[in-house]
Amino acid sequence: MKTDLNSNEKELVINGYLMSLAVFVTTMPIPIINLLANLYYCISYRKSEYVVRWHAYNSFLSQVPLFFINSFTWCVVWKVLWSEWTLSLWIISYLVIAFLLNAGEIISSVICCIRVSRNKEVKVPFISPLTDVLVEKKSWNRWKNGWEDVSQLHEENAVASQNKILNDFAWCTFFISVIFILILGIGTKQQWNIPKFSIESLLEKLMIQDIESKQITDEQCIEPLKNMAATICEKNGLDSVNIYLVKNEEVNAYAFSGRNVVVYTGLIKDCEKENELMAVLGHEIAHVEKKHVIKSIKRNVGIRVLLSAFLGNYADITTMLSMNYLSKENEIEADLLSVEYMSNAGFDPSGLVDFLKRTSDEKLDKMNILSDHPTTQKRITKLNEKIKHVGQKQYGTLLSSEEWVNFKNKVKDLPY
Repeated sequence: MKTDLNSNEKELVINGYLMSLAVFVTTMPIPIINLLANLYYCISYRKSEYVVRWHAYNSFLSQVPLFFINSFTWCVVWKVLWSEWTLSLWIISYLVIAFLLNAGEIISSVICCIRVSRNKEVKVPFISPLTDVLVEKKSWNRWKNGWEDVSQLHEENAVASQNKILNDFAWCTFFISVIFILILGIGTKQQWNIPKFSIESLLEKLMIQDIESKQITDEQCIEPLKNMAATICEKNGLDSVNIYLVKNEEVNAYAFSGRNVVVYTGLIKDCEKENELMAVLGHEIAHVEKKHVIKSIKRNVGIRVLLSAFLGNYADITTMLSMNYLSKENEIEADLLSVEYMSNAGFDPSGLVDFLKRTSDEKLDKMNILSDHPTTQKRITKLNEKIKHVGQKQYGTLLSSEEWVNFKNKVKDLPY
């Protein structure tokens, strides 16, 4: 192949590689754009001089495998961030390999520019033999015997021979490293302590970090709440939830990432009976079980929450997650599950109905429990239908009347 280019040809080739490099770096998260940009470059120079066409094809073909690699990488990262996938050793290994391949492509593009500017030959392992076939319309046997052909065609060129040896060594080293990583992953799978990572666990840590500075730790105030939640979970065969009591006059309670529920003191003061408070807890536990919160975050405030997380604005995260972002369907589902939970636990499930009848729509609008809620009357109707469906039973209470009053008074007497 011609390596002694005139200034015009040299400029076209170098600009092509630099364009490929620039597009690659800026659009790595969107592989299809990168591939299309290089394809456009390839088509644009299809009628140019042979050497220009060769480099155009070479640049495009080098992006094809990276298109599939980066597309899959993008899917993996998305699944880790926005679903229940965790960052396992296998995923880490794949991401490392993808990063090395991408880094290799960037370095390769730079080297191609330098070599072209110095009138030296450019040969990319696996890619250049295929480029020869497409541009020169040679037999496909040339591709099958790629490594031998590269050597035979350019064995008079000492630089090309040295490059071949170096490329052989680099690729062999790379594949040996990949095999070593995979063997290491299989052989030491049980010994590796890779911390699980997901956007849900990240937000959970950030929320807890902010709430812990505000929560009430008085045992006489927090223990009754924990016992209520624990009873609901135990009687319904659910995993336990963490309860946080926060000093705030708003009538509010909300679930957040993980298995966590925050209760404001204003809610306890507003509830007239134990079963009202327990029904609200059951509602929030239903959100936890159905993962309504993390799904809502992804759908509505995911980017804002992530930006706040990276900027360290933990208070903003707490505010966003306690606001009304749950859908009407989520709220109705949580209502109906609350009735089931209460009935199964042996407590009167009509507490949520009583709470809704007494609480104004203005207050409900501020509550996560009823965010973006259907009309109060519609919810009461659905709840009453569900209560009839579970049937009448003998219901008990967790606290005696005296214990309930003492609990409320203790919360009321908390200093603000």
